[in-house]
Amino acid sequence: MKYFFLLLVTSATTYEKPALPSMMNLISWNCSGLGNPSMVCEVCDLAGQEASKMLFLCETKCNSRVVDQLKSRINFFGISVDSSSNSGRPALIWAKDIDVSTLSF
Repeated sequence: MKYFFLLLVTSATTYEKPALPSMMNLISWNCSGLGNPSMVCEVCDLAGQEASKMLFLCETKCNSRVVDQLKSRINFFGISVDSSSNSGRPALIWAKDIDVSTLSF
């Protein structure tokens, strides 16, 4: 089963014409399992080192509780997809200073 995210990203401050963010880093990573505590540490370190504004994590293979703990640890918002099987489960998380609207989920 495949999941697709369609997003609209705008700057945190909106004017008559939305301003584009001066810089936005998006990291997309097939982490092949986020249930391992060392993998969570790696994701946190990567997000901090790269000053990322968004992380798209493929194949997390964990439930949304683990993703929620990660979001809390790095102070991000986000969404994740739970599934009945032990595969897939993508997650999209972003910094609290940008606005993300899901158009379809």
